[in-house]
Amino acid sequence: MHFRFDRFVKALLRKALSTRGDVDTEVEVAVDAQRIDVLFYPRPRNAKPPLDLGLLGRMAATPCLFEVFRDPPHVEQRRDALRKLLGFHHLELLRKGRSMRASARRGRPPKALPTPLEAPSMPVLWILTAGRPDGAVEGLALHRLDGWPEGVYSTPQDEIPVRLVVLSELPPTRDTLALRLMGRGATFARAARDLAELDLDAWERRLMAPVVISLQEKIASAQPIRPLTEEEKELLVNGLKMIEAIEEKGWKRGMRQGRKEGRQEGRQEGRQEGRQEGRAEGVREGLEPVLHQFARRLGAPLSEPQRDTLLRRMDTLGPGRLGDVVLDLDPAALAAWLADPDAR
Repeated sequence: MHFRFDRFVKALLRKALSTRGDVDTEVEVAVDAQRIDVLFYPRPRNAKPPLDLGLLGRMAATPCLFEVFRDPPHVEQRRDALRKLLGFHHLELLRKGRSMRASARRGRPPKALPTPLEAPSMPVLWILTAGRPDGAVEGLALHRLDGWPEGVYSTPQDEIPVRLVVLSELPPTRDTLALRLMGRGATFARAARDLAELDLDAWERRLMAPVVISLQEKIASAQPIRPLTEEEKELLVNGLKMIEAIEEKGWKRGMRQGRKEGRQEGRQEGRQEGRQEGRAEGVREGLEPVLHQFARRLGAPLSEPQRDTLLRRMDTLGPGRLGDVVLDLDPAALAAWLADPDAR
């Protein structure tokens, strides 16, 4: 995976899975320092009830490894992921044997060394990929996993538990949202819109939205230094659309509250208060990253008139146009665009 997206997906998984258990990343599994993307162990059953993470939570019901691929993994990458699973399990066997021998040396009640029945169970390997890998279904003898949604596949044997999740094939439901945010193209765009539509107190909004916005800010900050890739441009624009949807949802919520208050103080006044409250909430939640991108491009903090202009144009022109402008115009042209009242 590209380094930036590798860190993004690991951050998404860490945020969600840490609510249910212990999460490690970059776990070494062999003498050649192979690293597992994400390693997860659930908390004990006597812990507080876990957060419902939808399909991701179902996947994390048992100890598991996550290997995430921005592009569909080719055959050697799939074999490499399998080597990590086998290598990690081998190290766990060795650790348990050493622990049992150490207990025996300390004079504790004698206990036999690990038997096959006492050996730690092999964790599930979850391979997450944005698109379907060529030859993977046939090469790994994969089949649709019974009782699971479309896009989830499994190998036939139980001794080496390998699962493949094709993110672009997952149904666009809230249950799959956390995973679809790790996809690309239309999958990510749809997931970003779905994320923006959730209530403020939804766990996806609390845990996932800051990670998505952080990625967008990092991409925007890189734009003055080097040309952005097409995928980075796409993520930037989709992030702006998500921010616009968050702002609009806050605006509508404020309108409802304003109308409610307006029954006492007058309908028109209530609408105005609703607009102000909703707009303020939208700015707090979503517009600041957009303003940050324009300020970075201009090389100076935005003035109040410039901030007001961007707020109006987010409403009238939409995030796609703002994304094009901040990416395509040099600082002088961008300043002129902000100053021109008729600019589109």
